[in-house]
Amino acid sequence: MIVLLLLILGLLYGSGASHGETGVTSAVPTTRVPNVTGLAPASAARRIRGAGLVPAQARCNAAVAIWSVRSQRPSAGSTVSRGSRVLLRLAPAHRHTPCNAYSGTLP
Repeated sequence: MIVLLLLILGLLYGSGASHGETGVTSAVPTTRVPNVTGLAPASAARRIRGAGLVPAQARCNAAVAIWSVRSQRPSAGSTVSRGSRVLLRLAPAHRHTPCNAYSGTLP
């Protein structure tokens, strides 16, 4: 009986794989996040989609007509899984316009 129990435990935990591993690897396609800082929102979104990523926007609460990407997360050059979301923080294209708060829209 003890031998049988040891065999079962050996099969469950002694396979050489650490806890949680199945021994099967799956390659998740990755891509690098393009640099879109300073671009107009439409151009930035096209580049993000072209890299296999999903753009999301957060706009500065300001009443202006011309926007540009002030920052992005994850940062340019980061390696992420394809289909990941990239947050584009939009601010007035004219840097002298203050921006104290952002509100977002998701795709």
